[in-house]
Amino acid sequence: MASPLEALLGAGAPAGTAGPPQQIAVPAGPAGAIPGQPDTPEAAEALQNAIDALDAYMRAERDPQDRAVAAKCLAQLHGLMGGRQKEADAAMGTSPALKFVRRTLS
Repeated sequence: MASPLEALLGAGAPAGTAGPPQQIAVPAGPAGAIPGQPDTPEAAEALQNAIDALDAYMRAERDPQDRAVAAKCLAQLHGLMGGRQKEADAAMGTSPALKFVRRTLS
């Protein structure tokens, strides 16, 4: 009879069944997903629409307190968009020089 340690290590088990699994199933993401990009194009469009709407609100609003709240929201939305761009740049291996060129051209 095998000791508990031998049983854990696979002693006495049928050949080929001892040890860790040869493959680990990893759930797949959406087909064609790009790191840093939204799962759906609708999400990117909605984010841009929200930024545009808050920008228009800030131009139309006269109350400084309301403008300050809108500015905070706008900063968070820009942070979300910037985070997605940072993830995409990291996935593509974009260098600081290429980032500079992209900023100067846009």
